[in-house]
Amino acid sequence: MKQIKQSGVCFLLTLVLILCAAACVSCSNGETSDPGTLTISDKTLRIGETADAAPVFSKNSYAVTYSFDGNVISIDGGKITANEPGTVVVTAKTEYHNVTFTVTVTEKTENYGKLYISNIDRILVGEQIELSPVFSDIRYIDGIRYSFDGDAIKIENGVVTALKADETVTVTAKTKYHTVVFTVATAEERGELTISDVLAWLDYPDSDFVPLFSDPAHKEELSFEYDESALQIDASKNTVKALKEGDYTVTAVSAHFKASFTVRARSVDKTALDNQGRKKWGAYTVFAGSDKKCIREWTARGKDGVSTVFIGDSFFDEMFWTNFYDDDYYGAYEAVLLGVGGSTTYDWEDWVDGWLGEIVPKNIAMHIGTNNIYDDGDDAAALTANLQRLFTMMHDKLPGTQIYWFSISQRAYDPRLQEIVRVVNENMKAWCAERDYITYVHTVDALTADMLKDGTHPKVECYTVFRDGLKEEGIDIIRKEDQ
Repeated sequence: MKQIKQSGVCFLLTLVLILCAAACVSCSNGETSDPGTLTISDKTLRIGETADAAPVFSKNSYAVTYSFDGNVISIDGGKITANEPGTVVVTAKTEYHNVTFTVTVTEKTENYGKLYISNIDRILVGEQIELSPVFSDIRYIDGIRYSFDGDAIKIENGVVTALKADETVTVTAKTKYHTVVFTVATAEERGELTISDVLAWLDYPDSDFVPLFSDPAHKEELSFEYDESALQIDASKNTVKALKEGDYTVTAVSAHFKASFTVRARSVDKTALDNQGRKKWGAYTVFAGSDKKCIREWTARGKDGVSTVFIGDSFFDEMFWTNFYDDDYYGAYEAVLLGVGGSTTYDWEDWVDGWLGEIVPKNIAMHIGTNNIYDDGDDAAALTANLQRLFTMMHDKLPGTQIYWFSISQRAYDPRLQEIVRVVNENMKAWCAERDYITYVHTVDALTADMLKDGTHPKVECYTVFRDGLKEEGIDIIRKEDQ
């Protein structure tokens, strides 16, 4: 019996040893053990900073490998280095773990300064503009990399070239230390739009304005922004009606153009007096009966749509231009001389609303303005406005008639008033040049003081100045024999 018991004990010991060995084998294979957890916290770094990835295991530690896209960071030996601004997702793996965390990289502007690159508001197709990056701290100047979407531009060696028109490209510029965004707006060469300031008068015909496209091939339809309580604009005719006195800004806009101009809306005081104390309006028309004389002359000699009429002050009065109807001048032509000595723009405003507005001349050739200065005391601004208002009225009443205005002739005295004449001529030359219905005829320099018989009026043999001036401007005056 004693021997049998000892055998049983041996068996039990042997069984325990076998189970322990099996358990040890199981542990060494690792198939049933718990590896615990791996956690890595998100990181925020500034450019150039380095930090440990700092993996945390709940049990045993394991070797970790890291993977990510892009160049925002680099990881070497578990050290994370921030390279450029951005956010990246990092995957960390061990034999038993797979986790992710994010790393955000920001600029370190307080240490590295800033990079400035200005927007390019307009670059024409084919044009090249060199970028001008500015570093606020020259210790951190670094090579710049540019990125953008699309093919409207290219950037090579810091030079932008426009390839496609009418696009705005957002460009990101990066260095090791900086990131900045700027825009490049491309365009096609279309020239420029300009509109001169305009005078308009209450209770008068609409004034015209002239949009000038420097490249007519790119002319565009315009719309207008303005104070509608003060002005009324007809975009189809390019005219403006004054409703309220004052100066008003008008902005013309199209697909590719934008230009602003000023409309100076004015009332007209028809009670104003001239230097002799007479009303400027009606000073001669009422007392001399010149309106009746003119209409009689037109009835006798003129033909609507055919004849050219010479009107204005005494320069074109038959009392001074005594040989007008000679064949060397206009005797052989459909032309009528209807100037009125002493008349001003004010008188002709009355006549435009009277007999002149009732006839239809082919052309109007006019010398007017000298008496406004010497008799009525108009300064340059006033006379410029008066001439423009008169011609605006004429064109409104006679839209099919071509107007030729002779520059105001200089008298042989009073340099102060001669300067007013010079300024008015320059103003009107520019104004007429923008309009196709009126032609400025520059005769002032051709009619010198020695050609004047009384310091004011031309000698009769010197009227060739006016005839030749019209010829140079290509006026079409019909010969009688062609009728």
